[in-house]
Amino acid sequence: GYLVTKAIAAGLMLIASLLVVLGHSGEQSAVGVVPPVLAGVFTAITGVLLIADLKQPGRFLFILTKSNTSSWLVRGAWILGAFAALVGLWGLFGIADSGDPLKILALPISLLAAGVAGYTAFLFGQCEGRDLWQTPLLLPILLAQAVVAGGAAFSLLDVVMEIPEARTIQITFLSALGALALLIATELWSKGSRHVELATLEMTRGEYAAQFWFGGVLNGVLVPAALLVFSLASDTSSPWPAACAGVAALFGMFAYEDAYVRAGQSVPLS
Repeated sequence: GYLVTKAIAAGLMLIASLLVVLGHSGEQSAVGVVPPVLAGVFTAITGVLLIADLKQPGRFLFILTKSNTSSWLVRGAWILGAFAALVGLWGLFGIADSGDPLKILALPISLLAAGVAGYTAFLFGQCEGRDLWQTPLLLPILLAQAVVAGGAAFSLLDVVMEIPEARTIQITFLSALGALALLIATELWSKGSRHVELATLEMTRGEYAAQFWFGGVLNGVLVPAALLVFSLASDTSSPWPAACAGVAALFGMFAYEDAYVRAGQSVPLS
C-alpha cells in the first residue's frame, strides 16, 4: 500500500513540475495548491503505513535519534521528510499565488520526488534473503510507476477542475504505461537464481497469478493504455476516458505491487 501512496505523492509533484516547465507556474489551483496538498496527504499516509508496519512502532523515533546511516530505511525517512518540507514550501508559494519561485523549486522537488519513488529499490536490495527484489529493474519500474500515478491523479483531477496541458499529461501517462509494460516484460523474461525462478512462478502461475495478470497487467496497464489511446485518437474533450484510465491504473498498481511483494516472500529462505 505504501508503494502506491508514495508513488501518487511523487507523481503529483513530477507532473506539477512538468506543468511549471511548460509555462503554467501561474496556475494557482491546478499547479500551485491542489498538487502539493494532495501530495502532502499521500506522503502523510505513506508515513503512517510505514510506521504501522514496524513490529514496534513506538521505536520509530530511533530512525531519527539513533540513525544507522547505512540503512535505506533511515535514508528513506530522510528523503520523505525533505520531500514533505519542499512540498509544504511549494504549497505556501501556491497559496500566495507566487508562480516564479515554483520555477526554482521544480528541479529540486522533481529530484526528491524521484527519490521518494525510487529509494525502496535500494531498501529492498538490502533484503538479501529475497532474491526477487534484487533486480536492477526495480528502480526504473518504481520511477515509471510514479509517472503513471501522477498522470492518473491529474487525469482524475481533470474531471473536477480545469487542468492545463491535459493532452500532454495523457501522452506522458501513456508513455509511462508503455515503459512500465516493457520493464515488467523484461523482468519476467530475465533469468535469475532458483529463488527468483520460484518466486516468479508463484507470481505468474501460482497463488498470485490471477492478481498479477488480471489485476496488475490487464487492469493496471492494458486497460488504461487502451482508454488513453481512445481519448487521444478521438480528440474528445471529455475527461472521463482518461479518468477511468487513472482509476484502473491505480488499482492495477496496487494489485501488481501486492503480488510482487508477496511472491518475493513466498519462497522459503532455506
